[in-house]
Amino acid sequence: MADRGWALAAPAKLNLRLSVTGRRSDGFHELDTVLVLLEFADAVTVSPGEAAIQVGGPEAGGVPEDESNLAWRGWTAGLDGRAAAWSLAVDKRIPAAAGLGGGSSDAAAAWRLARWVTDRGDPAPTGTDFAALARVGADIPFLAFYGICGFVFTAIGCALYNWAAGMVGGIEVTLDSGAAN
Repeated sequence: MADRGWALAAPAKLNLRLSVTGRRSDGFHELDTVLVLLEFADAVTVSPGEAAIQVGGPEAGGVPEDESNLAWRGWTAGLDGRAAAWSLAVDKRIPAAAGLGGGSSDAAAAWRLARWVTDRGDPAPTGTDFAALARVGADIPFLAFYGICGFVFTAIGCALYNWAAGMVGGIEVTLDSGAAN
């Protein structure tokens, strides 16, 4: 690893299909959606330094630079209680609140970077990882493991399917009503 740190693209997502199939008793909607990634992306960088987050770029306006930031929440989830003297920077190019998953993608990239800086590498997806990420945001598991599997979302959580295997052997994660924001 270079002294300057590591960076990852945090791509926008697009719903190819989105159906609201019902409303749960806890107020959340049941969704059926198919997501794809776009080339349009933010950049998330970690570098040695004080534990802090900085947000810059053309779409940084109004994005928090504290523990409420989704990238910061993804970072801390990826550290899994481990100490790390790293600074997190997000170059915002995806507009906030545009429905493109920019904050969620930033969180997913930060989570993956936290895994790397704590020498745990890029993990194979597990139900435990999905649950931790879905507590930060329901679409974050898809964004953290893009390129590995396809995802179908239902309610809060997601079902992971290996599209090449014909949707066989999926890992399904469903969180209880208060687990995701």
